[in-house]
Amino acid sequence: MTDIKNDLTAYQTPNTVRSLFEFAITLYGTLIFIYAGYILWAGANYLLYGLVTMVTSLFFIRMFTIQHDCSHESMFKSLFLNRLVGRLCILITTVPYRSWKAEHDSHHDHVVDIEKIGLGDVSLWTLEKYESKGKVQQTLYRIYRNPLFLLVIAPFLYFFLRNRVPAIYDRKIIMSVVLTNIVLLVMYLILVYYLGFWAVFFSMIIPAYIAGIIGVGLFYVQHQFPDARWFTTQEWSHVQASIEGSSLLVLPQPLEWFTYNIGYHHIHHVDSGVPAYRLKQCYQEVEAVGKKRPLTLMEILSSFRLRLWSREQNKLIGIN
Repeated sequence: MTDIKNDLTAYQTPNTVRSLFEFAITLYGTLIFIYAGYILWAGANYLLYGLVTMVTSLFFIRMFTIQHDCSHESMFKSLFLNRLVGRLCILITTVPYRSWKAEHDSHHDHVVDIEKIGLGDVSLWTLEKYESKGKVQQTLYRIYRNPLFLLVIAPFLYFFLRNRVPAIYDRKIIMSVVLTNIVLLVMYLILVYYLGFWAVFFSMIIPAYIAGIIGVGLFYVQHQFPDARWFTTQEWSHVQASIEGSSLLVLPQPLEWFTYNIGYHHIHHVDSGVPAYRLKQCYQEVEAVGKKRPLTLMEILSSFRLRLWSREQNKLIGIN
């Protein structure tokens, strides 16, 4: 399996012009639809406002996935451009660049290692761990794993509150989060001053929240789905964990465009140096990663009933 990563090396080099275009068109579309949402809300055209807000939320997701690529330093050849564009994305995503990068790097370092779940992961217990806990802890875990909590409450807690606090208590990360919070506070105060609170709320906060719901749902099914494989630290190997523990979501257009090909997630985990706009090409041209079967809609929906990892059955299971 280690040869797979060698097969992907040829796809690593980003095209600077293409990358700048992807960022520019995403930023332009985001701003246009934020403005359109503001105009429609102010004009009490609520039906069109709702439709435009859904599109705005999709642009927010695309902006976040571009920030994600920049954090992997795969968006541009230049480290400076990766950091600059990644930090510009913050103005839309509100996710601190350096802090989130540290979290996400940790996620990649131990992806689907059942013994190392931590930063950047959706918490998952083994059946044995669940059975060893008291009723209060079991109840809290069931609440946490409930789809209503994961898809309605968790996005608000994570994107609006959790990201305002450093994930790792490192001096540079703390300063990064503090500076990000100051910049965002100043930006939103200016917007509220000139446009009014409710205008900002309906044109920017609501789309951000919807984007958070979609984003959390996508992240969840990337590693927790019916055929997902999880490993102990002793069993774990990078390529095998990436292939067997990451899903393939082949989304219809324009959803694939808005999610910036992140559905080809097994390829991304094998080699995070491949730019997102080349992941589909890898899937089509590299046989070893093109064999993976995409999730069906029913498998995606059933994924949210899976709450525990059973070592004995070697699969994710629900809670009776």
